[in-house]
Amino acid sequence: MMGLGFLRLKVGLLCLCCWWLSASPGEWNAPVAAAEGAAASAGGLTAELQQQEMSAVASICLERGDAKRGEEIFQRSKLGCVKCHVATLEAGKDGQRTIGPDHSTVGDRLKPYELVESILYPSRVIAKGYEAVVILTQAGKVARGVVVSEHPDAVVLIDSDTGNRLTIARADIEEMEPTVSAMPAGLADQLSGPQEFYDLIAYLSSRRASDLGAPVMATDHVIVQEVPQPSAALPLVAVAQPNGICFSYDPNQFRLEAVWEGPLGWLDAAGQFTLNQAAGIPFHIRNQPWKIDVGRIRFDFEWLGYEVVNQQVQFRYRLTDKERGRHWTVTESVDAPSLLQQTLEFQISHPAESREVLTYWLEQTHYRSVKTNGQQAQRNQLEFLKPGQAAFTLRLARRPTGRTIPAGYSVARVAGPVVEKPYLFEPTAFSFAPDGTLFVSTRTGGIWRWQGDEWNLFADGLHETLGVRVAQNGRDVYTMQKPECTLLEDADSDGVAEVYRSVADSFRFTGSYHEFAYGPVMNAAGELFFSTGLAASGHHEAKESKTGQMSSPLGYRGWVMKVDATGQLTPFACGLRSPAGIGMNAADELFVTDNQGDWVASSYLGHVEEGDFLGHPAALWDRPEYGLTPAELDHRTVGVTVAKVPPLDEEQYRAQRKPPAVWLVHGDLTNSPGNPSFAPEVGFGPFGGQAFIADISHRAIVRVALEKVNGVYQGAVFPFIRPLASASYSTCFDPDGRLWVGSVGRGWTTGNPMIEVISYDGQTNPFEMHRIRLTRTGFAVDFTAPVDQAALDEAAISIKRFHYLYWAEYGSDRQDVRQLLVNKPQLTSDGLTLHLPVAVDQGHVYEIDLGLLQTIDGTPLQNNFAFYTVNEVRQ
Repeated sequence: MMGLGFLRLKVGLLCLCCWWLSASPGEWNAPVAAAEGAAASAGGLTAELQQQEMSAVASICLERGDAKRGEEIFQRSKLGCVKCHVATLEAGKDGQRTIGPDHSTVGDRLKPYELVESILYPSRVIAKGYEAVVILTQAGKVARGVVVSEHPDAVVLIDSDTGNRLTIARADIEEMEPTVSAMPAGLADQLSGPQEFYDLIAYLSSRRASDLGAPVMATDHVIVQEVPQPSAALPLVAVAQPNGICFSYDPNQFRLEAVWEGPLGWLDAAGQFTLNQAAGIPFHIRNQPWKIDVGRIRFDFEWLGYEVVNQQVQFRYRLTDKERGRHWTVTESVDAPSLLQQTLEFQISHPAESREVLTYWLEQTHYRSVKTNGQQAQRNQLEFLKPGQAAFTLRLARRPTGRTIPAGYSVARVAGPVVEKPYLFEPTAFSFAPDGTLFVSTRTGGIWRWQGDEWNLFADGLHETLGVRVAQNGRDVYTMQKPECTLLEDADSDGVAEVYRSVADSFRFTGSYHEFAYGPVMNAAGELFFSTGLAASGHHEAKESKTGQMSSPLGYRGWVMKVDATGQLTPFACGLRSPAGIGMNAADELFVTDNQGDWVASSYLGHVEEGDFLGHPAALWDRPEYGLTPAELDHRTVGVTVAKVPPLDEEQYRAQRKPPAVWLVHGDLTNSPGNPSFAPEVGFGPFGGQAFIADISHRAIVRVALEKVNGVYQGAVFPFIRPLASASYSTCFDPDGRLWVGSVGRGWTTGNPMIEVISYDGQTNPFEMHRIRLTRTGFAVDFTAPVDQAALDEAAISIKRFHYLYWAEYGSDRQDVRQLLVNKPQLTSDGLTLHLPVAVDQGHVYEIDLGLLQTIDGTPLQNNFAFYTVNEVRQ
C-alpha cells in the first residue's frame, strides 16, 4: 500500500483554495521547505513582490489600490476565494461551514503588511482551526481537507474540493498528516498585474467591524448571548465580561470554545447579531472531554443549562456512566482576567461510594503551562482528578502567540521509507557518517540508512533500539538495544550489516517495560557512553511513597556506563531515573536529560562526570560498597537476585547528590525531554554551542545556554520552536548545521512517526534572548538584536524565584514562589544587553519574563521568557 510520502508531490501541486484571512501574527504552520519557494522560482508577480519589503508593498497597496475593484477581484471564481470564505454577512448561513474563515473583519485583525505576507507566503500564517491534513485510508483512498473536529472514533473534515463534511472512522485511517496551506503558492500570478494585487489588498484592508453595526460590550454586568450554530442542536453561549474579555461555550460538545478581547459582537439596525468569535483564541479542549480512568469507561452527556450567579456564568451538565448508569453532575465556570490567563472551575457531585478517577482532556501543547489541584498532570493530554474530588481547578497560562519559530528558521519534512505494519518507521536517533550518509534507529528494532535520497534497511530484528552512532571507520554502526550495546558491521560495504557483534551486555535487563537504554555517544578518544533507566516496578525501591517508585533489579540500572577503546565496560555515574537522552558537546563533556518522577522534581539537563550521583537513590545499591552487583554481570548471572537490600542512608545521599545543570521546568517548557544536541559554531544561526532538546509532550524544541560559575555548570533554558507536527523526541545536527528531529508517534501525545528538519537561512538575524548570564548584582540578558529603549517597560519585567523538593514522591510543585523586586533594569547603549539587578540565591530557579520587548524596527520578542538555574553565585 502506498504511503503518504508518495502523495506529497500531488498535495503540493493541487490548486485548492485560500483560507488565510484570519491568521494571527506569529501563527506558524511547519511547511515543506520547497512550498513557499515554488512561486518565486517560477517567476511572475509573486516572485517580483517577494523581492520587496512587505511593509513597502502594503503602503503602495493602500495608496494606489481601489477597494471596490478589489471586491470584484475577490469574487472571481477562478481565484477560489468565495468558495472558501464568507464573502458577506448573509453567506455561510445556509448551515454549511466554509473551508476558510469569515473575512468580514479581517481589516481589524491583520495589518496590511500581514495581508500581503499571507498571499505571498501562504504557509507562514494559517488561521487557527483551519489547518489542513491529508488522510490515507486503509483502502488506499486519499482525503484532503480542514479538520472540523476529532473524536475517539472518527475525524471530521471539510473536503477541500467540495466543501462538504466528510467523516472518516479512525479504524479506516492508515495515515493522517498535516500539510502545507491549501492556498496555492503563487496566487498573485493569477492576477493581471500589480494593480490588481493592490486592489485586492485595499479591499481586504477595508473589511472592518464598523460595517457590521453597533458593538455589543459589557459595562457593569456580564452579557450572555445565545448564537445559533449551523447543524447543531444547541446554540453557542457567548459571554462578555465587563473587563473586555469574552468567551464562548459549546453545549453540544460540553467545552469552552474560544476567548477574545473586544466586543462580544455587533448588532445592526435590523436586530441581527454577529458574533466576534473569529477574533477568538481556541481553548484547545477536546469534544466531550470527561472520561473515567483515561477513557476505559465513557460517559453519556446531558446538558442541563446555564445561569448567571454573582456575575459569573455557570454551565451545568450531567455525566452518566454507560456501563452502570451512575450519574455525576458538573457545574463549570470560567474566570478570564486576560487573554493570557484563564481559570476553569468545576464543582462535581459524585455518586455514592464512587472512587473512580475522572480525567479531563485538553491539549497542553498549546499552552505555556497548565496547573491543576488534581493529581499529577499527565503529560499534555489529560488532567487527573483525585478519587471523589468535588472541586477541580485548571489554570491555563498562554503564550503571547500560540506558535513560535524564530525568524530565519524553517521546518521541513523528510519522507521516511515506506514500511509495512507492524514494522513502523519510528525514528529514535540519528547519526551521520563523514560522507553525509544518515543512519536512523527505530523503536521497532530496525536501523535504516539514507544516502542519495534513497532508503535501505541496514539492520533489523533488534530489540527497541533507542540510539545509533556511526563507528570511527564511517561504515559500521553502534546501537543500543534494551539488553546490550551492539556493533553492526557492514563487512562488504554494501550498505547492509552482516555481523551483529555484542559490545557490552554486563548490565541487567529483566524485561521490564521501563528498562530503556539510550545512546551510545562517542568522544574523540573512541570511548562510548550509554545510559540505562530503572525498572518501572517489581524490584527494590529506595523508599516507600504515595505516588510509586521506580525500582532497581540490581545491575547498573539508572547508570551511565563507559566502554573504553579496548572494549572494557565500567560503571561511570549513577542516580538516574529515566534518562531519555544522552549527548556530548564539542569539548567531549557528557550530558543527560532525565524525566520527572520519584526523586526527580522536574525534568532536567545534567552534566555527568565520572563518579557522579545525580539523585535517584535506587541506583546506589550497585556501588561496590554494597557488594550486591557481580563484578562481571552478563547473561550467565542475570538471574542472580538478592531477596533483601540494606537500607540506604538518606542523609548521606542527599549530601552526595549533584544538582542538575539546568531544570527544564515541567509544564512550562517540557514534560518528556529527549536527548540534548549541541549546535555547531557555524550553520545554525547565532546559537553555536548551545544545546537543543526535543520534547514529546509539547511537540517542542527548547534551547539551553550554559555557563560555568565557580567551575559548575548552570544556565538558562528558553523556548525555541513550538509546536512541531508530531511528538518530537530525538535530535541531531547534520554536517550542514541543520537540526534533524525524530518523532515516534506514540506515548503521551498524538502524532505520526516522522522526521522534521529545522534549517537556518544563513542571513536573517532572529530577535531572541541569546543567553542569560549571572552577575554579582543579578542577571544580564544578551540579545541577538538591539532592543528599542522606548519599548522597555520596567513594570512588565517579572522575575520569580522558586525551588523544588528533593523527595520520594512523583515530581514536585514549585516551592516558596516569590516575586522579586527588579531594581531599575538598565539597557546598554547598544541595546544588546539588559541588566536586571536582583537578589540571587543559590539552589533556586528564576523565571525571567521580559514582557513585550521589541527591536527598533518593531519586531516583537515572541520567546520572551526563560528559566535560569542557580547552582553557584558569583562572589
